[in-house]
Amino acid sequence: MSLPPAAEIQDRLYRAQRVLAVALGLVLALGAGLAVLALRPSGKRWLDTQALLEDPAVRRDLARRLATQVAGVWDSHEDPDVCYVSVPQLRDHPAWDVSVSSNRMGLRERDFAMPKPSGMTRVVLLGDSWIFGNGVEGDERAGVFLEAFLKERAAGPGPVEVLNVASPSWNIISECAYLRRQLDLLQPDLVLHVTCPNDLDDTMGVRGMGFRSRFSPQHRERADSMVSSNYPNLAFGTARGSHLTSGLGYESRQRYELARERIDGLIEALDEIGCEYVMVLNWGGATVFARHMLVPKLEEARLAAISTEFRTNPENWVSEANPHWGPSANEKVAMMLYALIRERNLLAGWDLPEWLEADRLMRDVMDVGMEESGSSEVLAMRLAQLDVRSAIDFAAADEEHLRQIDAGIDKDRLVSPYASILLRNLPDATLTIGGRALDRPVLDGTRVEVFADEVKVGEIELQSGAEVRGSWTLPEELNARPYVSVRLIADDYVYSESGGEMRHCVVFRLDSLAIAP
Repeated sequence: MSLPPAAEIQDRLYRAQRVLAVALGLVLALGAGLAVLALRPSGKRWLDTQALLEDPAVRRDLARRLATQVAGVWDSHEDPDVCYVSVPQLRDHPAWDVSVSSNRMGLRERDFAMPKPSGMTRVVLLGDSWIFGNGVEGDERAGVFLEAFLKERAAGPGPVEVLNVASPSWNIISECAYLRRQLDLLQPDLVLHVTCPNDLDDTMGVRGMGFRSRFSPQHRERADSMVSSNYPNLAFGTARGSHLTSGLGYESRQRYELARERIDGLIEALDEIGCEYVMVLNWGGATVFARHMLVPKLEEARLAAISTEFRTNPENWVSEANPHWGPSANEKVAMMLYALIRERNLLAGWDLPEWLEADRLMRDVMDVGMEESGSSEVLAMRLAQLDVRSAIDFAAADEEHLRQIDAGIDKDRLVSPYASILLRNLPDATLTIGGRALDRPVLDGTRVEVFADEVKVGEIELQSGAEVRGSWTLPEELNARPYVSVRLIADDYVYSESGGEMRHCVVFRLDSLAIAP
């Protein structure tokens, strides 16, 4: 049986657009992979829309039309390391008090050719919200300014383009994965990788209608237990975040280790194609931690840093409520990157004339930033200043106690399927836990494994409404460690109402946690 002519098919798809929107919620259709629909055209046969949507031209046109009606800006990505990008083909969509547009790939960037055209010099700014441009218009971002400076001031063997490859709250795993897995097509000549403290966090997933979720595709088995350097602030309203960037305890160390592995893998792949790489640390007061724990072996020629003063100066912010770089700060960052490229000769074959104002900015901001990265002695001093306790009474925990929580305990002391708490360690000590099981019989027999760093020290079995008590001697192999991450991993959970939705995944109530002689 033959199908109607292509023009008629397309016309019917256009006319059915609003029916699709109402029936499937638009973004759900895109995010779930364009589910099979059935439209009833005039005549006596059904139209196989799934077959039609396998045509890339039809998909692109439908995506453009649907993108104009979504509420949020996010679209899930098939790669669980990447987690999400923007909805493709957005056009001046309102977000963060500005307009956001996206290309066919879901990047806040123009459409660009892949593979790279012959003779093109391509610079990639890789990162998260700072490079995406949270709170600024598309033409007010550092990458856009940098491309203009190179075109206006420099001379090279051919055209140049600077691409912003970024999405807010991507972590280092997301950033490295997204770039490396299409490196043979992007073919950059220089990658400037801007990192910041929340690059150790889990990257969120995406719900329907373009909104980000409370789960991470990188750790889907943990339900809504997400590790974040801002967890105490988000969960309890503390003024400061956790100690996740400090390198203390297993949770922090293993995240630094995994991030290092991904950075090393990206650099190795870039070296193979002759691409230069520089990491720009934008970590503020945590710069010394990042320098010594994230990239301890990265040669200084491949490292730069933004000073704490520049990052924390309100004059450089979008607003008091949004401390990302504003338009003027983005322009200054681009000037510093121009000076950095010139000083280190990062674009072979290009002549970048001296720019005194840019050189001065680089000295005042980036040189100071590198000085802040400090020595191992400075690192040790900073770590010694952290106030980390060996015991927490969660019913009466003060702000400093709450800063020791990296994930998994809410304001009602309910524990999620994965929880991680940093404690000061003591030699030959005992770990004790106190709490109560929920009055939820479906959880009877649920096992909660108890870890100190990577070592499993015990297990708790829950019975509805019963006390939760546990006491275990820590193994000798942990004696030399001044801090440990106590991690609780459950094999089941129930839903609790949160925000009017039965989505919050919880296991039991935790009252106390202590390491004592």
